[in-house]
Amino acid sequence: MTTNNANSYNQEEQQQDETLQNFDKMSSDLPWNIKEKIKVEEKLDEAEQENLSEKMRQL
Repeated sequence: MTTNNANSYNQEEQQQDETLQNFDKMSSDLPWNIKEKIKVEEKLDEAEQENLSEKMRQL
């Protein structure tokens, strides 16, 4: 009986771990998160270009 309970506990714990992993993965795959990520990358690219332009002007 104890082994049975331990096995079911381990199985339940494993299922919870898998669920949490899927949840973590899922949030980054949502369309609005992807769009937001792209916007942030575009803003970073713009800032990088501005920094390069400023450095070129200083030379």
